[in-house]
Amino acid sequence: MSEHLLVERRGGVLLLTMNRPEALNALMPSMTDEMRRTVEDAVTDSDVRALVITGAGRAFSAGGDVKNMAAQTGRRTPNDVRRRIREGTGPLIMAIATIEKPVVAAVNGLAYGGGFSIAMACDIVYAARSARFAQAFVKRGLVPDTGSTWFLPRLIGPWRARELMFTGEPVDAERASALGLVNRVCDDATVLDEAIALAEKLAAGPTMAIGMIKTLVSEGMRGDLRQAIDAEADAQGIAMESEDFREGVAALLDKRDPAFQGR
Repeated sequence: MSEHLLVERRGGVLLLTMNRPEALNALMPSMTDEMRRTVEDAVTDSDVRALVITGAGRAFSAGGDVKNMAAQTGRRTPNDVRRRIREGTGPLIMAIATIEKPVVAAVNGLAYGGGFSIAMACDIVYAARSARFAQAFVKRGLVPDTGSTWFLPRLIGPWRARELMFTGEPVDAERASALGLVNRVCDDATVLDEAIALAEKLAAGPTMAIGMIKTLVSEGMRGDLRQAIDAEADAQGIAMESEDFREGVAALLDKRDPAFQGR
């Protein structure tokens, strides 16, 4: 754990808190690298069954550290920028999007630029009423990165995505919910508790099946119906041989709540 990332275990839930409140949790290499390693470690940690990502203070994340980027002007090459995205923030987004465990974002304030991308990479997004989302890249003469041009058109359609990316204007939590970017709008004081409660509920579920559902949805967005049906058949063949399936059937017959183990 670095000083810019707080990591806490809450039963089967791993809570990751971006911790640069004085800089609105602007992303920097040490933070994104540690987040990526933490998520990657959670892949094989059977005690971690769900994750929650949030920010300290009044922001989720304001995106890239503009002051740091400005200080590097004239001192870096395009290849330096490519390398930082492809080896730094890009792998973080991939780790969040592909881990076969549910990831919940608790967006407690601003989610701009790369911070917006981190939220979109999560499986479920709970937003505080004070939350604001913006593709702020264009405001600095930049193009969206860290997966924004992949996630946003798929979530809200290409026309609305272009509007948000062309203008860089923020949308509030209610508008984000109406667009389909947010699952639930919560009071500021309760957004993290509600996100953790959801993660705890998911962690108590058949997380092996939930992980496969996550993968099926992602792959289904790229393929056709026949490919989706075939992938579902493969996944179901695995799920029906799982301990969780046997427990789910036994619980139904015994008229009790199942005690899933995620295997």
